[in-house]
Amino acid sequence: MRQIGIYNDNMATLQSTKVDLTGLLEVLGKNLYSAPSVAVRELIQNAHDACVRHSIESSSDEYRIDITTHANLNSITITDNGSGLTYNEIENFLATIGSGYTRIMRNNCQTQDMIGYFGLGFLSAYVVADRVEVSTTSYQTPDQTWLFSSNGGHRFSIQPTETSQRGTAITLHLKQEHHALADIDVLAQLIQKYCCMLPIKIYLNQADININATQLPEQDQVSAVAYRKQALAFAQLFEQDFDPICTIPIQPNEDNVEGLIWIQDGGLYATNDNRNVNIFVRNMFITKEHLDLLPKWAGFCGCVVNTPNLTPTASRESLQTDEHYERIQRLIERSLIEGLKILSESEPENWRRILRRHNQGLLGAAIADDGLFHYLKGSLKLPTTMGDMAVDSLLKKASNRFIIQPEETNGYQAVLFKAQMIPVVQGYYYGAQAFCHKYSYEAPQVQVVTLGVKQDASKLFTRQNIDSETKTLLEHLFKGPKEELFVTEFEPQYLPLIVSVNHDAKVKQRIESDEADKRIGNAILALARSTLSQQVSKAEKTVFVNMKSSIIEKLMTLGQLKQIQYAAMIRAFTNTLMQDAEQSDYSADMQTFFEHLTDLIGE
Repeated sequence: MRQIGIYNDNMATLQSTKVDLTGLLEVLGKNLYSAPSVAVRELIQNAHDACVRHSIESSSDEYRIDITTHANLNSITITDNGSGLTYNEIENFLATIGSGYTRIMRNNCQTQDMIGYFGLGFLSAYVVADRVEVSTTSYQTPDQTWLFSSNGGHRFSIQPTETSQRGTAITLHLKQEHHALADIDVLAQLIQKYCCMLPIKIYLNQADININATQLPEQDQVSAVAYRKQALAFAQLFEQDFDPICTIPIQPNEDNVEGLIWIQDGGLYATNDNRNVNIFVRNMFITKEHLDLLPKWAGFCGCVVNTPNLTPTASRESLQTDEHYERIQRLIERSLIEGLKILSESEPENWRRILRRHNQGLLGAAIADDGLFHYLKGSLKLPTTMGDMAVDSLLKKASNRFIIQPEETNGYQAVLFKAQMIPVVQGYYYGAQAFCHKYSYEAPQVQVVTLGVKQDASKLFTRQNIDSETKTLLEHLFKGPKEELFVTEFEPQYLPLIVSVNHDAKVKQRIESDEADKRIGNAILALARSTLSQQVSKAEKTVFVNMKSSIIEKLMTLGQLKQIQYAAMIRAFTNTLMQDAEQSDYSADMQTFFEHLTDLIGE
């Protein structure tokens, strides 16, 4: 409680800070919890803790929680056979915001079995209910039952009522806008989501089977076949968009973390990141917002994590990212990597399904872990201009090289290789370019060539020495503004030239833009500019002229006007066809065109 000093004639008196309870309840009720359904979780949590309290302070029993909906009355009743409350405990804990017996008991007994901590859970009842009634019988006074009643939490009454069995029954008379919570189907989904890790059985509307019966299976308690079946059923509770293909248990650890990872069957068109993370703290669902507990490359995975070591915020809807959080991140990634290795060896049919659906994501996984890279490099396929190809096949066709197209807009650079049926890796797809570099690093005999990078051009083309007069003529015919000429020889001979975008020049241009100035620190920007200014040509494109081409040979023999006309025709056709470099059939279209053009020039 905050104390303030009031000075009068040099004398200070202490006064208590006043609290506007109505305003406080309104602020907390509207802002502490993101969704009204959280009230169900908080009150079930309180019922659970009451059962744990009784087992510690008195004697163990067969505990249960019963939830009854009254759709016609728009009310819900949550009943437990736990410790119950005495009259003083009602005043001290139920009617006092921020005061909870659970926190006191956890500190005194050093138990991790109780869920609550902040003493705010009961406040959630006022978020969804106009009136709250609590009938409770303490194990300490089994002959006395009390009825607590409050409208909106501002005022309350406590009075004796007809004696009932030990425990507590909370009835929520729902506000009009929250009547849907009394729908049995809505409530069943909430309980299955929030409470599937709770060891205490929960029954809905006096059903014979507890509604939280589908729980996280234990590998050492059932057969391997039964475990797979139960694990998939558990994972399905949390997946709305996909069916799980297979599951991976979180490895045994010292942080009291248990849980399950699964591989999703398929993906969404709009995104490759479909991570689905469900976090439980002390067996109660908290949040699914912390996607970074799964590594970024695991966009095809979901997981459930349960631990006492993560620290929720006051609303229990998000977590503090502390040392425990970071350790659990590493544990989940390690478990996933080891699990993928085991799947690749022990479940070949599922592994083939995973490869078909998630090849791109697994490229990222292989980059992230050296051990996984060795397991996956022979199985994964790279996206190329000739379709997805296994690494061995790609290297065989490309003469032990990864020829990489770094940007989608650079598609027409691949024309030379497509004409020769040589695959070019589409490096703008996730993981492709980094995978090639990692592969080359571990296999030095494999060469990486990046299209549009000037220093890599020498790996593909050898500059031909020509006289200055011929060079000047070729520049006049084919070189445009901000372009440079590279005279060389290449196959196929029918192709007179190709135009390559200077990738480094584009990067330099972006760095030097005003927008980059705003994003990049001055020191880093200065270093990048200095480095690029020394290494990068100012030309935005390079025109590679093929001196083996009979068209170029014949062009040199024509008059100036004819040279200009045919050169413009060659350049225009090449530019037009190359706009759709991924789809064009160069081996047919371009060869036909340039063969006819050669004949035409020769006439």
